[in-house]
Amino acid sequence: VNKQSEQAIVHMAGTVLAMLYLGGLAWFIIALRVKHSQYPAPEGFHGSTMTILMMLLVVKFTDIGAYFGGRALGRHKLIPWLSPGKTWEGLICGVLTAGVVGAVCAAWILNLHWYRALAFGVVIGAVGQAGDLFESMMKRDADVKDSGKMIPGFGGILDVIDSPLLAAPFAYVVFSLFAR
Repeated sequence: VNKQSEQAIVHMAGTVLAMLYLGGLAWFIIALRVKHSQYPAPEGFHGSTMTILMMLLVVKFTDIGAYFGGRALGRHKLIPWLSPGKTWEGLICGVLTAGVVGAVCAAWILNLHWYRALAFGVVIGAVGQAGDLFESMMKRDADVKDSGKMIPGFGGILDVIDSPLLAAPFAYVVFSLFAR
């Protein structure tokens, strides 16, 4: 086998995955903004901006709830070989926090009832955690422990955008179903 062509398919697949992961999933954030731009919002706000802000708040507060819930109550490891610090108790606390944040955000989106926003928060929070685990799996496969130190306390850019990227297509679908 020619040394130059060795692993060529693997490298091409990695490139395609990176384009789909970063570009394809991020497209749903723009689609969410465009689709929901016609919805009314309270004075001084724009409906589409609030839907994106809600998705980001839900996803990031899932991380916050999972961290503090896991630190306080965590006893059972979620997937120890993939992400040794994550626990089932932290996941539950994070998803519950996401539901509460979703319900609170409903006040700024006029066509979204609080109970639907709570369900939105729970679903998107859980998907965001799956995005974090997916990114951990990619880093382990690439043999990279930390993807960077660009953002102090958070790691690299991928550590910050992993959850919102995977949550974006689900947010688009779920918000389209719940916001009526």
